Amino acid sequence: MPVWNDLGMLWRIAGEIDVRPIQEGAVQTPRLALVGPLPAVGLLQGYLQRGPHTAGQPVTTPPTYRLPLSFSDVAALANYDLRVAVLERLDQVHRDDLQALVQQPAPLLALLDRAAAGDDGPAEGSVGPLSVLVCSLADQESVRREVWPAFEAAIRGRELAWARAYPGLRPPVCRRLILDTCMVNATYALGTGIAEMIPPFTVPFAVADMVILTKNQLILAYKIAMAMGDTGSLQDLLPKFASVVGAGFLWRQVARELLALLPGGVVWKTAVAYAGTYATGQAIYHWYAYEERLTPAELKAAFKEGLRRGKEAATQLVQRARRPTEPPALLEGSGAAAHVGASSEPAQTRRLRRPLLPRKAR
Repeated sequence: MPVWNDLGMLWRIAGEIDVRPIQEGAVQTPRLALVGPLPAVGLLQGYLQRGPHTAGQPVTTPPTYRLPLSFSDVAALANYDLRVAVLERLDQVHRDDLQALVQQPAPLLALLDRAAAGDDGPAEGSVGPLSVLVCSLADQESVRREVWPAFEAAIRGRELAWARAYPGLRPPVCRRLILDTCMVNATYALGTGIAEMIPPFTVPFAVADMVILTKNQLILAYKIAMAMGDTGSLQDLLPKFASVVGAGFLWRQVARELLALLPGGVVWKTAVAYAGTYATGQAIYHWYAYEERLTPAELKAAFKEGLRRGKEAATQLVQRARRPTEPPALLEGSGAAAHVGASSEPAQTRRLRRPLLPRKAR
């Protein structure tokens, strides 16, 4: 019988994973430009450059442009991956130079600084096709709560490169990586959990299930490492991951198989898949952010928190899977047109609470 917490098992699974596309995408420096008054863009620049695990890493400084923009400025800004314009008044959106930026295909994120707009400034704004995010750049919590989600949406699909280049984005990017992978593993566990109720499929699905979920956890760990500015292949970093998480990559998968035998096992099994992935992600992030391992008690607490979230997610996934759809209408008569009833669109999963990423700052 294999020893599931053996590093050799992780080596064999890691050997099946090709992380070269992840690495190649992560090391490409994104092009960001900031437009606006120097005090405001200086604050934003500082938030982007400060973040966890930055010792010894080069600092990326985005170029800044001041209003009014010249014709050459507007032309140069068309070549950036993302432009962020900090406004002092909402009506500045009507300026010809900013309207020229709106017409360009490159994404444009507009921020209205509350401090500049005054206390009577709008709570939100929209001018034509451009939505303006109202925030307080002098308040770091406001930036974390209001600005970073807008960044996340703008950099979706390229978040590893952005987090590597701008450490301030590392906490929200890693948080999203963890939650997304938790849901992927929970959804996969639900599907195989239902299949495993059929006796002939129990053993093959259980083995494949263990391997797939472990692969996803290893990929999550590698993505966090890339987002935090680490280098190397998965094989290079695997001993580090195993030492940080311990036996956590695999023992939780064994626990899932045992839970499948209990009444209501599919929900519990799905919840544990979520929880194991959540605890793994938190442990890897914490090590990179604070250069220390979670204690056994902290790892247990992370798993418990993941289990709570996982039960919520599992219940919603099961309810969604059971939701009936309208059957297609029967054909009436020869050559009659068939009217097929469209299935109802599933309600979006209620947003889970923000994960409890490490509780202390240094």
